[in-house]
Amino acid sequence: MKETLSAHAREAQAAMRSSREAGLKVMHTLTQNYATLVSGVLIGLSEASVHSEQGESTATCPWFGLHGNDCDDSHLVGILR
Repeated sequence: MKETLSAHAREAQAAMRSSREAGLKVMHTLTQNYATLVSGVLIGLSEASVHSEQGESTATCPWFGLHGNDCDDSHLVGILR
């Protein structure tokens, strides 16, 4: 009986370690994806700042082919705060 309990305890410990390892891998992947997203946002803000300092008044939305004031993103202001 003692051997059976020891075997079950080892199995439970192995399962917990495996679960913990899988959770850490998922968190690592999510962290990398978040870092990539934040990096892209910061690069975009930096480029927008450079274009604004150069006096370029025409904004563009390359994803939708919109130009100038057609790129109304004012609805995002509340989301980004």
